[in-house]
Amino acid sequence: MPRKRSENAKEGRRVFTREFREEAVQMLFDGHAASSVAERLGLSGTNLLYRWKAASRFV
Repeated sequence: MPRKRSENAKEGRRVFTREFREEAVQMLFDGHAASSVAERLGLSGTNLLYRWKAASRFV
């Protein structure tokens, strides 16, 4: 799943593509634990996944 960096972004800040976020949320819906999804995708924690999941319900 691709990640892209914005040229203007700070060095530590990552920008994730829409497809990356959708696939990550789909993994949660498929029954994978948030902690294992975050670890597998190299995310710092589960909070980001839960925010993406909450936002996907209203789209």
